[in-house]
Amino acid sequence: MALRELLKIEEREIISRELSRRKSARYIGQMLGRHHLTISREIDRNGGANFDLHRKRVLLTT
Repeated sequence: MALRELLKIEEREIISRELSRRKSARYIGQMLGRHHLTISREIDRNGGANFDLHRKRVLLTT
């Protein structure tokens, strides 16, 4: 099994931003040069359609 390169924080922020713009995992994957299933798994692990990294940061700092 090949090692997978982890998503960088910058990529996670792009995912969050593009989801708020109603973009699909396929679209985001093309933007980032990642497979759409990688993006989908990241979204599922972090709250599904409500994935919002910025909101999580705000909640953690308050």
